[in-house]
Amino acid sequence: DLYREVEDPAYLISEEERRASFIDGVEEIERFHRGSPGRMLELGSSVGLFLEEAQKRGWEVTGIEPSIWATEQARNRGLDVFTGTLDEFRPEGAEFDVVALWDVFEHLVDPMDSLAKMKRLLKPNGVLCLTTVNIEGFGARLLRGRWPWFMRMHLHYFTSHSLQEMMRRMDFEVLRLSTYPKLLKLGYILERARGMLGPLAVGSLWFAERLHIANTSINVNLGDILMLIARKKA
Repeated sequence: DLYREVEDPAYLISEEERRASFIDGVEEIERFHRGSPGRMLELGSSVGLFLEEAQKRGWEVTGIEPSIWATEQARNRGLDVFTGTLDEFRPEGAEFDVVALWDVFEHLVDPMDSLAKMKRLLKPNGVLCLTTVNIEGFGARLLRGRWPWFMRMHLHYFTSHSLQEMMRRMDFEVLRLSTYPKLLKLGYILERARGMLGPLAVGSLWFAERLHIANTSINVNLGDILMLIARKKA
């Protein structure tokens, strides 16, 4: 219910950087997808930036997003986005070549049950692509209890081993598993760091704005995010 009410205009502060990351993501998916662009489903599609970039490359795209505000933003972009959750999504005989989740897997109440649902939506040899938090990464080990990815809305935390084991149990073939960088504006990073750094983040943001570097793009990779690409076995 809370997700339905979420509004996050700050998400678009780093729109340029997010689009660049999503373009990389689509290209990575296409390395493993067999054949020409087909049907792609994104779980947690927010305002639709990833779907737009995939659509530009010839994919027929569909999104699932619980936030009413975000789905309205996505539909204003001309995208097909369902307001709700994976459990509520009822496509009529739809099968997808790709299912993608960007920073969503850790929010799911029952990841294994959700994987089973996603598997049913995938065609044989279909590709699953997800990014999620990595609790064994350098950032988590360095910051410990002050790690910014410790959030109430993150219900689960993963390691490379646990993700591989989940894929094995669901009979997915792992094609890639590695850390994944985030390209974001410095100002956005400092804004999000307020909860962890408090006045230090506020002061740093003030100086960044005065020095006209708040819009500088920063590629962040402390091993906090894992990317997994897997194939549904035929």
